[in-house]
Amino acid sequence: MRRFTLAALFVIACGPKPAPQKPTIDTRALAAELAAQMTEVAAIVHRHRTDCPKLASELRLLFVRMSASLDRAREAQQDPVVAKQLTTDMRAYDEASTNAVSSIEADFTVDSQCARDPQVRDVLQSMPTL
Repeated sequence: MRRFTLAALFVIACGPKPAPQKPTIDTRALAAELAAQMTEVAAIVHRHRTDCPKLASELRLLFVRMSASLDRAREAQQDPVVAKQLTTDMRAYDEASTNAVSSIEADFTVDSQCARDPQVRDVLQSMPTL
């Protein structure tokens, strides 16, 4: 009886473990975060369109946060179901994203004061993308 009990305990202790659960990604929150960051890019460009050092500095800080968000989006893309849900959730922000891009284009033209600023150009080249 004692051997049976020890054997049963051993099997229970060393037996198959349940597969680890994938971390869940809140795609709705991630979509909102990404959209808010794009809107923030537009606001920074508008607010500092004539102050090139400040524009470069604030964009650099934002791009660090954006990079982390986009890393999570890339992670979401690894699972087709989660990727599909993220795409669906992002559609809610299509109009806001279009407006943000239009605002950036209006404020940051080829002739704008900061368009040729080396610091701004370096920062813009480092902008994280998906």
